[in-house]
Amino acid sequence: MKDLKIRIAVASLVTALAMVCSAAAPATAREMSTTTFSGGAHTSIRPMGAAACVLSPGLMWKRASGGGFPSGAVGSKPKFEQCTPGIKSTKLVSKVYMQTWWGWAQVAGPFTSYGAGNMEQKSVMYRCNGTTWSKFRVLTQGTITFTSVHTFSDEAVTKVTDLACG
Repeated sequence: MKDLKIRIAVASLVTALAMVCSAAAPATAREMSTTTFSGGAHTSIRPMGAAACVLSPGLMWKRASGGGFPSGAVGSKPKFEQCTPGIKSTKLVSKVYMQTWWGWAQVAGPFTSYGAGNMEQKSVMYRCNGTTWSKFRVLTQGTITFTSVHTFSDEAVTKVTDLACG
């Protein structure tokens, strides 16, 4: 069901962006594909005939770097990979969410990183506040710019992961 929702959202976004692109540059269209894997969804951002990148949300895990905190830390390492030549700039904005009794709550971020092609965001972390098991996920928005006027964005989310803080 989640895969269907992602595909519907992607189809709507593709249609909207194709209309915007066709108004700005009649010969420009946009193609995007989303594939599900065990860690979440990869999203390929590819304006047709232009530069492209694959946005990967990474995997949620208990971070070794969180050992300095009393209850530890969890996080992921979202990244842009397989970027083709022609990318002028890339940007990743990630937020950590935890499931609560009323729904998903943002508990850390936004974490923002800038680059010019392939890049990995290593700062995405939630400092645990206790020692209970909780469900976490990270939502990452990736943006690529391949000319001064052509910028495309998309989102990727990690698989929901049950982790113990502490």
